Amino acid sequence: MPWWHMNVFVSLLAARLGDEATAVAAQDAARRELPATLPRFATHLETHRGLMLARSGDKVG
Repeated sequence: MPWWHMNVFVSLLAARLGDEATAVAAQDAARRELPATLPRFATHLETHRGLMLARSGDKVG
C-alpha cells in the first residue's frame, strides 16, 4: 500500500477519534504524495476536510 494511501486511512481514523491536528497533517501528507492520475482520492480528501469543518462549526471554511 502506498504511503499516501495509508495517510488517507490515518486521516479518517484521526478525524473519527476527534484528533483534528493529526487528521489535517495526514490529509496534507497524502495530498502532497497523491499521484495526479488519481483525482478520486483527492476528492475523497476534500470531502473529509469539509466534514471536519462542518463538525467543528466552521461555516466559512
